[in-house]
Amino acid sequence: MKRFKPLILKVWRPYLILGFMQLVSMILCSSAWQFYRHQTDALHKLRLQLSEVKIQQQTWLNQQALLNQYLPRYQTLMQSNNISQPQPQLWLRQLKHIQQSQHLFPVQYAMSKSQPYKVSFEGVQAFASNMHLEMALLHEEDLLTLLQALKASHAGGFILRSCKLNTLSGTLELQQLNPSLHAKCMLDWINILPLND
Repeated sequence: MKRFKPLILKVWRPYLILGFMQLVSMILCSSAWQFYRHQTDALHKLRLQLSEVKIQQQTWLNQQALLNQYLPRYQTLMQSNNISQPQPQLWLRQLKHIQQSQHLFPVQYAMSKSQPYKVSFEGVQAFASNMHLEMALLHEEDLLTLLQALKASHAGGFILRSCKLNTLSGTLELQQLNPSLHAKCMLDWINILPLND
């Protein structure tokens, strides 16, 4: 029996060594795969961060281009004193003056408090006051006359959001100036102010 022990060890030793080497190879392969996955994930995160930086850079370049495009016009407005605090009383006086000078029907209005507008650039901030207008019209041209006169008055820029015209019921008498339409409009009065440094 003692003679067979060295013989058994000689026969099984290569298999034991081979099994040990396979176990070590499997551990090394598993470690290499985990290292590869970790590096792949890290590379993916770096690519995402690079993409975000490129988007931010492009956004900044676009904003700079817009600023450069509108800066001369902004400087012209500043020199002409059109950039100032919102002046709702001036706007309302101008509206009443236009209504009287153009012989329009009375205009009813409601104005909200000035709020920061959604568009802003570096160094400047736009503010908007929402205004609702209602007025009776002889015909559509009265509304166009009012809007054009408001634009020409330079009491402040505005953006027309919507206008709705409704026909007034009743018979029209040609000898009297009776309104035939009723207009409801919504617009934003815009002011541009320099930001304090």
